[in-house]
Amino acid sequence: MRFSHEYFDDEVREDFYVSGLMKRLWAANLEVISDVAKVCDKYNIRWFADYGTLLGAVRHGGCIPWDDDFDICMLRGDYMRFLEVAEKELPQNYSVLNCHNEYEDLLTRVINTRHPTFEEDILQRYHQCYLGAGIDIFPLDYMAPTKKEQEAHKTLLRAILSFEPILSDENLDQAMLDQVLSQLEQLCGVKFDRQGKLIKQMYEAAEGVCALYGPDKADTVMLAPVWAKNGTKTYPLSCFKHAIKVKFEGIDIWISAEYDKMLQIEYGDYMRIIKGGASHAYPCFTEQEAYVRENVSAYPFEYKYNEKDIEPEERLTNSLVQERVRGSLNYDNRVQIQIQREVLILPYRASSWKNIEAVWRQERADKTCHVTVILPPYYEKNAFGKMGEMHDESGLLPDYVEVTPYDAYDFEHMLPDVIYTQNPYDECNYTTSVHPFFYARNLKKYTDKLVYIPWFTMQDVNVDNGKVNQTMKYFCTVPGVVLADEVWLPSLFAKEAYVRKLTAFAGENTKNIWENKICVHEIPACRLDNAKRDGKPVVLYDISAASFIQGRALALQKLKKTLGFFEEKHEDITLMWRRNTVTEDVLSALEPEIYKQYQEMVDEYKKAAWGIFDENLPYQQEAELADAYYGDAGYVARYFETLGKPVLLQKIGISRNVDGQPLVQLLKNKDGNYPFHIRAYAIVDNIMYFIPDELNLLCTMRLADGEVTILSSIPEEKINQTGLSLKLEYYDGKIIVIPYMAKNIWIYTIEKQGWKKIEIRNQDQECKFGSSIMYGSKLYLFPVCYKYITCVDVITSEVTYLEQIFKDYQLISGKDTCCFACCNVRKQEDVYIVEQQTNYVLQFNVTTGAYNWLTMGDKTHIWIAGAWDGMYFYFVPLTQGRLLRWDGQDEYVEYDLPENCKYDRYGPVNANIIDGKLVIQGYNCDTILYDLKDMSCHTEAVRYNYAYKIWEGGFTGYDMATNRFVIQDGLKRLEYTCILDANVLRKYLQQAREAEKIGIPKEAIKEDDVIGIQYLTDCLCQAYGESQRETEKKTIVFLPYKASMWDSLESIWRAAKEDVHCECYVVPIPYYDKDARGRLITYHYEGAQFPDYVPIIDYRDFDLTSQNVDIIYIHNPYDDGNHVTSVDPDYYSAKLKIYTDKLVYVPYYATSGGMSEAQSLCKAYLSADYIIVQAEGHKDYFDACIPRERLLALGSPKFDRVVKLCENPPEVSEDWQNKMKGKIVYFFNTSLGGMLADTEAFLKKLRYVFQCFAEKRDDACLLWRPHPLLDETFTTARSQYKEQYEQLKQEFLTAGLGIYDTTPDIEKAIAVSDCYIGDSGTSVTALFGIAGKPVYLLDNYIHREPMNEDWVKEMIMPYYPQEQDTWKVASGNQLYRLEGGVYRYYCTLSEYTSGGYYQMAVEHGEYVYVFPANAQEILVVDKKREITKITLEQKVSQPGAFSAVWFEGKYAFIVPYRYPYIVRFDMDTQEIDYVDGCREFLVSNHAGTDWIGGSGIWNGYLMLANPVDNRVVAIDCETLELQVLSVDARYYRGACTLQADGDTIWLFPSTGTNVVQWSPSTGEAVTYNCRVPGFGCNQYPTGKMCMERAFGSMARVGSQVILAPAWGNQFVCIHTETGKVSSFATEINLSYKTDSSYCVSGGNGRFVRMLDETHALFYHEPMRKLYGMNLLNGSVEEVAIAYEKTDVLMHAPGYAKLSKWVRYGCEERAVCGLPQMLENQGAGETFDRQACLEAYGEIAMYADGSSGKVIHETMMRKL
Repeated sequence: MRFSHEYFDDEVREDFYVSGLMKRLWAANLEVISDVAKVCDKYNIRWFADYGTLLGAVRHGGCIPWDDDFDICMLRGDYMRFLEVAEKELPQNYSVLNCHNEYEDLLTRVINTRHPTFEEDILQRYHQCYLGAGIDIFPLDYMAPTKKEQEAHKTLLRAILSFEPILSDENLDQAMLDQVLSQLEQLCGVKFDRQGKLIKQMYEAAEGVCALYGPDKADTVMLAPVWAKNGTKTYPLSCFKHAIKVKFEGIDIWISAEYDKMLQIEYGDYMRIIKGGASHAYPCFTEQEAYVRENVSAYPFEYKYNEKDIEPEERLTNSLVQERVRGSLNYDNRVQIQIQREVLILPYRASSWKNIEAVWRQERADKTCHVTVILPPYYEKNAFGKMGEMHDESGLLPDYVEVTPYDAYDFEHMLPDVIYTQNPYDECNYTTSVHPFFYARNLKKYTDKLVYIPWFTMQDVNVDNGKVNQTMKYFCTVPGVVLADEVWLPSLFAKEAYVRKLTAFAGENTKNIWENKICVHEIPACRLDNAKRDGKPVVLYDISAASFIQGRALALQKLKKTLGFFEEKHEDITLMWRRNTVTEDVLSALEPEIYKQYQEMVDEYKKAAWGIFDENLPYQQEAELADAYYGDAGYVARYFETLGKPVLLQKIGISRNVDGQPLVQLLKNKDGNYPFHIRAYAIVDNIMYFIPDELNLLCTMRLADGEVTILSSIPEEKINQTGLSLKLEYYDGKIIVIPYMAKNIWIYTIEKQGWKKIEIRNQDQECKFGSSIMYGSKLYLFPVCYKYITCVDVITSEVTYLEQIFKDYQLISGKDTCCFACCNVRKQEDVYIVEQQTNYVLQFNVTTGAYNWLTMGDKTHIWIAGAWDGMYFYFVPLTQGRLLRWDGQDEYVEYDLPENCKYDRYGPVNANIIDGKLVIQGYNCDTILYDLKDMSCHTEAVRYNYAYKIWEGGFTGYDMATNRFVIQDGLKRLEYTCILDANVLRKYLQQAREAEKIGIPKEAIKEDDVIGIQYLTDCLCQAYGESQRETEKKTIVFLPYKASMWDSLESIWRAAKEDVHCECYVVPIPYYDKDARGRLITYHYEGAQFPDYVPIIDYRDFDLTSQNVDIIYIHNPYDDGNHVTSVDPDYYSAKLKIYTDKLVYVPYYATSGGMSEAQSLCKAYLSADYIIVQAEGHKDYFDACIPRERLLALGSPKFDRVVKLCENPPEVSEDWQNKMKGKIVYFFNTSLGGMLADTEAFLKKLRYVFQCFAEKRDDACLLWRPHPLLDETFTTARSQYKEQYEQLKQEFLTAGLGIYDTTPDIEKAIAVSDCYIGDSGTSVTALFGIAGKPVYLLDNYIHREPMNEDWVKEMIMPYYPQEQDTWKVASGNQLYRLEGGVYRYYCTLSEYTSGGYYQMAVEHGEYVYVFPANAQEILVVDKKREITKITLEQKVSQPGAFSAVWFEGKYAFIVPYRYPYIVRFDMDTQEIDYVDGCREFLVSNHAGTDWIGGSGIWNGYLMLANPVDNRVVAIDCETLELQVLSVDARYYRGACTLQADGDTIWLFPSTGTNVVQWSPSTGEAVTYNCRVPGFGCNQYPTGKMCMERAFGSMARVGSQVILAPAWGNQFVCIHTETGKVSSFATEINLSYKTDSSYCVSGGNGRFVRMLDETHALFYHEPMRKLYGMNLLNGSVEEVAIAYEKTDVLMHAPGYAKLSKWVRYGCEERAVCGLPQMLENQGAGETFDRQACLEAYGEIAMYADGSSGKVIHETMMRKL
């Protein structure tokens, strides 16, 4: 038998490492089986592959990678004939061992040598395998014809075999031995030789009993010992009527033609992969290896660890560093490049090049890096480890790789900076070796860094799998890994496995070494694309004999349908149907009629010639040629999986298990829709989130009407994977998927509609977790088949594995695995979980982690579920036993289950205490109910799948009889139909597939009624189309204009630059300043200011018209729409669109959560094909005219750079270092928005900040970084302040107050700063937040340190006309209640502490209602201070939803600002009505500023005045009927406020002083000009002189009306009888208050209400005071407003979540002023970095630094 030398190489087969030594053993075993087969052929003895050999032949086309022995079987007659001739016919070195000589078992082992040997002839004959090889032969006996005889036969054989341990007892006395033998002789009917070997005689007698029956009347055979013990290993005799030959590792072996039936009987779903199974330790040669070590002087194959191997050593690079050769080269005949780095790459084999090519490409992309590739030759090794024939594969590398001969590279002179090697073995490989010069131990001398990258790809490196753990000694604990400076592995879990294995190998003290040495680098394998047939994707099709045997006519129909489908598709896709000789052999032997029809279909297909019928190629070559596989499971499908190619396993009929029961699968009903089952669900606010058992969908069901909506699919999981989860948890707006069949834990954020993955160990483990418990932010997962109880912190994503619990279980139970039930029992902090194989129960404390294994009942009891009623525990039996009650101490009471309780195999799976009853439920038994008062019980004929108690008296479950989801709430039963609409599902799958949210995974998926060949071919054509497009390089051009804004494009450029399919150009474009008239003036070009590593092309040398540009990226959205600057008009977006397929705008800024209205519609948006937005929610900020499909939520590249730089802060100049040394660095940001809003306040703020830092310079460094356009903006837009600004700047520089940063790289400044201080309306806050650094928001109107009373002024909010004094909404979104004359904290209204979400609270009936300002919800606060949200329709994304609230009886009217409707809220019923069409009337834009008209209640009507014309809308408060009225009054042009006065309304003008009294009933109107002498207005808060908002309210005393000024400077009295207007003197100071620190005002205040006929309550906003005003003489008396300071300080937020627009930070306030912040003495919470990262993580997709990469990949797909 001949094998190629490559056969004996170490290999990863089906993700399992097979060593060269195992390969040699396989080859030796094959020689043995070949010799046995020759004997059988000679004597016409029939034999069949069995056990793992049969499974390997069918499923793997050879050895199961994790199997190490060979098994065959024979019918008893053949078996006995073989024993008669074997010893004389087999070669002399063979031994035939069985119970007739020295083997104590009822089978025969044929071995080639009894001990390991290094005899030359044995080594030559058995492929240098010095280990003993052999096969097991199992005799099959005939079963008795009747059941009675079968039972007697089984009992007799079992009884005989039970004597084996007794006879093996050397301490048995003679008398007892005689008694035992007498019994045995009586059973066997034979006489035992007392002097002979008794065990041997017992097995001989047992063998005779095994063969008690012959074939005459038998229809079944069995492996008798196994059958006697377990009742298994029986087959129909028909299985051995016909045999067929199949290939097995290159030789032919015999298998049963009915192999499918045999394998189903033995393994059930035998195509399911389980890396275990053997009845012996792995590998089988462990004892032989130990024998060799003891008897061979030197064993050259195993690495012996030496501590010196990890110690620093002298290298040539230390002494010869000056002699390193670093030349230069000409690039593209134009540019000379100085070589900076020398890189050497040493692949392991030509076939492993694909696993290191990406590193080669990456290094070559750096033109200053010289890369050399050497493929070292390798040598075969013999059994002694001596090198033999050499092989050189350098000519097999791809043609585009320049390979240097291994002997042409001068290591000592080149001294590579880094060597990448794929060979980890040095001398420690059993079958092969490179020349010792290329051993890691030697290579390390010649380089600063030796990097080992595995030559193989292996996903399942699971140390907890015994077989995987054993194989790791061949590739992990080897010299190349230990000696390397770095080891690159593809995943964190691979690293963890290596670290654990190496630590166990080298000692616990070495763990940190491995942790540091091993790095996670996911290096993509580069696929070497084959030429495609006809330019189309190719699908390989294979149908097995098993399909025809099981399906018969159905299989023929399936084949015909499949061929018909591909014939229709043949222009788009090529079908390659492989000839399956096994199928032909089986059909010809067993089903000749089907075989005839099959052949006819083959002939017809070949004749039609629209596809390929392959009869010659090996399956490996077929797989290399094809793009995907469709057909039956088997080794061909498995090989496709190892290549990472799509595999769809066909479905024929309804898939069933070994018992004939249908498997869980999505099946179409008679209506064409898809019923589904629910096990995993969570109910939140009357919405049920669930995952159908049959499909990877996260859905919602509205419990009000049962409407089902598909939300998403879990990424990276198979689309039709069944049983992904048995349990969902809800936590803080997130749905957590507890993995059962899913690979990882997944968290779905409801608001963001996005997934987060928490990776766990052993991802391929099936049936992971069955139950879970949330305890605070900790999630405990309790396993079914997983190795550990697992604890996950859902905030930090930290995963902890509680390994000791299982180790203790193994010790006390003797079992390898622990299997918990899916129902746990909770008693306060203790959880009790039953183990399903034993009578053990785990008691686990979720607070402390303490645990205890309890025994519950005797060993015959096995429990499945439990419950606790507050006094007793109840445990439910797995099968029909007795219920156990336990008091938690030592009292146990058992109760019978109801007599009429019907079980199907197993019993219930859930137990709950509901309404004083123990309710036991399951899908295999009727519901059982015990009355806990007297433990009487009865059953109800209803079965539930996974019933959960959701509240007292209520439970949920899936009713198996009605196929409906049920909520049982006391006597009320709600049923929900569980059916997915076919059209909805089809649409979702199509959209999700096109958006690449779903696709074909790397693992095989099974076909069902939804996911079939149509889905496969759609995915394939989509992917193939993309790959075809990738064959041509794409031209990508980046057009930045300011170097300081390059960060918004850089990470996209990096991703494109590293993409071998792209050609990238960075072309900075010029821009101009504008003068006040918008004309372009000063020219700027910043090409020289970009980082050195960015290859800049001058725009004058780059011709867009001749480039055929695929993508252009821009970050300036304005074209000519910016008032300060403009890019060159040649680069306006409309012109750029002419030159490219895709124009992509990427914002130059990032936001903290919101976006200014100015950015909602810019000119470039209209030309751009795509606009990148930070997150899904940001799409709402854009104008409705922008098609939503153009908006792509892909994060912000600005975040990418800051994340990376903060991980590794850059070096700074010496000047900066000196100023920063030993100090906290405060990044001071001054924005354009802050300056333009109020320039005088801005300049005062600058001076105040400088003053604070001048007083605190010892430990604080101020890094002032003004907006890049601030100077230009002062020049063009605020020239009158430019000199003052320049003077402040100069003072800062002269005084040396800190660092003045005008560098273009903001991220570097952020990376070296410790804290942000500055405006809120800037993207820099988001950058600091994403970096996890404190954000302290300054208020530009605060210009001094806080004084004693500032804190209380800050608390006092405006008073409103219809407001109740009892309740006040305070800053921080807190509610205060008036108690004993003092406002005291009552509750917090929002998770956010800023943002002005609410404006007013009123008490009505049982509740306090809180009405919104910036929020879009009404809060209902009950007596327990519990808050319920009544959510309004979400219509606006900007602040400023509502402007006022008015009340009429039971109704509250919420008047909009940006919100599109008036909202009427019924405070009795809590019903909501929306009134449309008024917002456009009420709000008008005036000179770029929104003006809001006046509103109020008048005689049962809500009145709305337009702010700029004479219209007034009247809305009937009851009917909501609307009418538009006109005010016919002289000089009247709209009102900013209005106020009812009996039958009339006072209208206060937006501009001017003409106040109108108007009667809506009669239309009469009187205009009063109220400009009294000295009257003027100051705009709030800037103080600018104007004539707007002169008045805001009035109060009447008799015929006199007193007008209160809003922005005016005097009260005015109108004598309505005479029409006289005069000034009204009061004691209130109305002069404009220039210092508004800590109490910024919107005006002078207003009359709140009348106190009596002559007195009114007036709120003076600048002073935050209430006065009772005498309307006759103007005298006032202050009305106290009191807060308690300790109460306020206790509830001050400090650092917290601020708002949706600024996610986390601290605001400058009186209780936390800037000086206090610098001294770390502010009130409230201190900075929490984790909370900061979490909060800002919500504002952007891909906030981990991968946004640029994702944008690039997305755009490439869009091409």
